[in-house]
Amino acid sequence: MGLDVDALDDYRQIMRDLPSAEFYLTPHAPVGPYVLRQQLAGLSTEDFLVFHDSDDVSTSDRFWRLRAEIARTGCDFVGSHECLVDEIEHEVRVRRFPLDACEALRGGVTHSLLHPASMISRSSFWKAGGFSTDQIISNDTQFLLRAYFQLQIRNVDSFLYVRRRHSGALTVAPNTAICSALRESIEAPWRTDFESVKRGLIHLQESSLRCRSRPDVLELIRLHSQ
Repeated sequence: MGLDVDALDDYRQIMRDLPSAEFYLTPHAPVGPYVLRQQLAGLSTEDFLVFHDSDDVSTSDRFWRLRAEIARTGCDFVGSHECLVDEIEHEVRVRRFPLDACEALRGGVTHSLLHPASMISRSSFWKAGGFSTDQIISNDTQFLLRAYFQLQIRNVDSFLYVRRRHSGALTVAPNTAICSALRESIEAPWRTDFESVKRGLIHLQESSLRCRSRPDVLELIRLHSQ
């Protein structure tokens, strides 16, 4: 588990309750989720990587349902539908994603997979280049667009992920919200280059979709329960 926090007080009991889990802290927090996930993927020896945001909840059958979909279809990267608990609007909504995410992306840039609800084979993650770590937001979108050119991407036809929408989320906070000026400035070149790569006008590794790393290397610190 990767912790992108300054203080550990809220997590020490969890660490004691889960002695078999490994906890890692990133220096200079906050650095965003992609530094942590990229580093943890490098440390992992498991065949599959499963993503999950700390605000959210997975159903008890999520892992094996995603793994079964990979086995059934031979795809590399799989997500699911979501149940959205909106704490701002005080309502619950459901959202479906296209079963064939690659087919959806062939028609243009679309939000065809919910990244924190996904599973990917470890070899496929590295085949697609892993995460860029130069931005604190949006690099899951860049990874999905880059992965389109190399992986088979699907969604299982089940609701396996409960996502919270709240005022502290990066997708809601004014400076980093969906459709914010910052997010648009980051993602607009990706959309343009995605279509250019599809049309053969530029190579993927020459485009803004190529994997980009932070200029400074942040090594995770292994924590031990006290």
